[in-house]
Amino acid sequence: MLGEAVIEQLNKEFIVGRRRILKSAKKIGGFVVDGMQNVLDVLHEGLGNPGYGILHDVARISEVSECKSRYGLLVEMDKKMRDDEAPLKAALLTYVDIKDFKIPNDKYGESFGDVLLTVTGWGLREIFRDPEQLNKDAMVARWGGDEFMSVQPADAHMNEALFGGSLRFFGLSGHSGLVTWHFDQYIKYLHANNLHQDSEIYDALSYVVGHGVDQLTYRYTFDTMDISPFENASDAIDSFALTNTIKATHLRRPTS
Repeated sequence: MLGEAVIEQLNKEFIVGRRRILKSAKKIGGFVVDGMQNVLDVLHEGLGNPGYGILHDVARISEVSECKSRYGLLVEMDKKMRDDEAPLKAALLTYVDIKDFKIPNDKYGESFGDVLLTVTGWGLREIFRDPEQLNKDAMVARWGGDEFMSVQPADAHMNEALFGGSLRFFGLSGHSGLVTWHFDQYIKYLHANNLHQDSEIYDALSYVVGHGVDQLTYRYTFDTMDISPFENASDAIDSFALTNTIKATHLRRPTS
């Protein structure tokens, strides 16, 4: 059981946390928490106010390690959560214990051994706002509904092709068809690692686009829905969630 001193410390951390409320999050009744340093704030508030929310930011390695050291504490808090808070529990534990904790296949459809990155909802402009953090772990999560972690074959296929099954810098969501990526940083990541000309990646992207993911790594205009080549995506980015009315109509695979 949690000791009184530990609970008191958690309360202090919750009060003085770096939590920032964004207008985009308010639209879905959620809140945004800045960084893994405040991941306990999410759990603490989630216990009293379950619902939609977005946990985001690039986690520093030191913060991940700090949270791992508190794993026992998190497990104790986890036991106190209600069934309808299971998605938050899964997201939190997947994040803080990357190597040892796996989301059960029977409950959430897939198991991952790396940091889970999901995206959903509105206006996640700052997911990767610091390019220097691109090689660090990141997480965005929504909880409060059955659609959380709706892992589809397309998601798993792309995850495997891009990162060998390690879910990093990759988003998935089943929330009303709303999917948003911070395309700009994602394209930069692919280019920096010479992945943008990899035919397997194109196959994976094509598979995902063909299964309903909106505007993946493409430049577009709302007027004509024209889509220009993959290589030009980074200079025309809107990281708001897009509806299914704007779809990628083709994908140009590299000839090499």
